[in-house]
Amino acid sequence: MRPRRRRDAHVPNTSQVQQAACSGQAPQRFNALVHIDAGAHWLFQMNSLLCGGITGASVASRAPLQQEACSDAPQQLFQFQRDALYGAFRIRPSHSNQCLEVPGGSLASGTILLQGACNADPGQRFRLEFRPEGLSFRVVSALSARCLDIPNGSFSSGDEGAAVGLPRGLQPALAHRAVTRRFRRVEVCLTIPLNASPYPKLAAVPSVY
Repeated sequence: MRPRRRRDAHVPNTSQVQQAACSGQAPQRFNALVHIDAGAHWLFQMNSLLCGGITGASVASRAPLQQEACSDAPQQLFQFQRDALYGAFRIRPSHSNQCLEVPGGSLASGTILLQGACNADPGQRFRLEFRPEGLSFRVVSALSARCLDIPNGSFSSGDEGAAVGLPRGLQPALAHRAVTRRFRRVEVCLTIPLNASPYPKLAAVPSVY
């Protein structure tokens, strides 16, 4: 088994999720896939077919959000908690019970998303804006009005050496094709083949939007 390569400190980590000016391009399109057993969501990147996860499954504040090969790993499962004050959501990594945030109140593009202790700051609030392209949504910071973005549309996975792919039982094409749209109340659903898994873990996304 080949050892993992150490990432050069001088090379930008293009697997980390940043905020950037909203463009509607594929690196800014996400979906929320329900994990039935955990009662939480994968934050699924529609371009790279990877999932958002807290680097190294860290429970420490200031650990960055990255994209990595989708799995049942707890650092990839998130709770979306509605906040009526901002008309937005807190996105909470289930394994750490913290909140995703734009650190330091930054308005700058290129700022990496981190986890931190939950508070009332708008930097921890995000709007989910439906996009008809690919039946997906943009995750928009209520603080900066910038979108979650994968740098340069990278397909790089932060967990190098892991098998790149979707959660067990879901084929890549389904993420794009097997969806339905309701215009009055937007919901995105995924069709799971009956023989895909002895216990499929994906179901219709609730009214997160």
